[in-house]
Amino acid sequence: MGEDLLRFTGWITNSAAFIQVFVFDEKNNILGDIPLCIDTGACSTCLFERDAVNLGIDYSKLKRARPAIGIGGRADAYELKNVKLGLIGGDDRGYLASFDSMMVIVPQKNLKGKIVGLIHHLLGSKGSSYAQSSRGLPSLLGFDFLRTCKISFSNNEVYLDREIA
Repeated sequence: MGEDLLRFTGWITNSAAFIQVFVFDEKNNILGDIPLCIDTGACSTCLFERDAVNLGIDYSKLKRARPAIGIGGRADAYELKNVKLGLIGGDDRGYLASFDSMMVIVPQKNLKGKIVGLIHHLLGSKGSSYAQSSRGLPSLLGFDFLRTCKISFSNNEVYLDREIA
């Protein structure tokens, strides 16, 4: 059987690239869609607190994991088992990526302030509007998924191309 190419298209803001995904977790009855920030520097895909809550995930009932370490320090982490992310390609074909476990990251209050300050510092007024948005810190599509894709950009779109056997 030959290989087939799926292209997933996202969007670029002034400061980041995003792609819309569907999150599935049958055991916990979770189904919803969220934007993920494409982050080649993140080792793994993770959900931040706001998106987890919006998806109906009660992270306080999840197994606590080792703290996450990133820009600004440590954050609490909780392990969500057997999660699937669905992506829809431009030709309406989909791909379902399975994760044995994914972290839900809950930044400590002092870390949230540090990250917002860093975003403002690095991006100037663009960072200020981003940091004050209702989205909060974005969930991340990390290297665990991105290593299977070719990433390319245009002026206002990001493309993830994935070969499917």
